[in-house]
Amino acid sequence: MAVEQPRVRKRDRWLKEELDAINQRIDKLDQRKELWELRDRMEDMEDRITGIELDIEDVRSSTQEGGDNPMANLSDLTGSNITVHFERYSIVLAPDQRVLLNEVFEQLARSPLDKVLITGYTDRSGDASVNLRLSEQRAKAVRAYLLQRGINGERLLVNYYGDSRSAGRDPGERRVEIEWLR
Repeated sequence: MAVEQPRVRKRDRWLKEELDAINQRIDKLDQRKELWELRDRMEDMEDRITGIELDIEDVRSSTQEGGDNPMANLSDLTGSNITVHFERYSIVLAPDQRVLLNEVFEQLARSPLDKVLITGYTDRSGDASVNLRLSEQRAKAVRAYLLQRGINGERLLVNYYGDSRSAGRDPGERRVEIEWLR
């Protein structure tokens, strides 16, 4: 026995075709809208890149004109220790100390044969064994920062003394000294 198929009227077929055509036009419009949004984003990115390029040119021209940043030339400081300070019981590098370490990185990048000795210290507050570990962690934090920036580990020697070379509880004792080795 044959199953009878429902008959589709001509008008229903025509409506379905029209609806399909409308949906296709909507899809094309959505695609065009997405393309316009992407084009606008690309133009924004190109504008940003152009702005960055102009900023770089300004920095280069000001450097050539003698507007040099004295901290960028650490060669003047290589004869003396550079000191990175820490808060009490902390191994976290403060933002201003990171700026100093960025300058150390720049100098090391310019002088690929130079090595540095990174020595950690603490003040006399707290237990001596805790202070020894704290001074080690501070020195390693400085080393890790320079490693992260791309300096070869063989150029970064680490030493630490805890509170054994400390005069007291002065905040200046909570430090890491970076000594240039040539």
